Amino acid sequence: MVGSDEGYGTMGVDPPDWRTTCFFVDCDHRREGVAKAALEGALCFITAKGGGTVDGYPTESMYLDLGFRPLGSFGTSERVMVMRKVVHSR
Repeated sequence: MVGSDEGYGTMGVDPPDWRTTCFFVDCDHRREGVAKAALEGALCFITAKGGGTVDGYPTESMYLDLGFRPLGSFGTSERVMVMRKVVHSR
């Protein structure tokens, strides 16, 4: 593993097929479901492309609501939680 994949070795799992990053929502539109809609759209895209493992580095509640499960801390940072979901193709 090289680069950003190195942290996965400490968790004993392979790197994911897909990754989601943080979602920035303007303060005037928070708590309106914007980030959740973006994540749901990303999961639909991944499904259409054949699925695979998807990792996120999230605010946990939204990811838990969409079926992601915690893997553990990423690399040496206890603050960065990785969550994973397996998405199947249609």
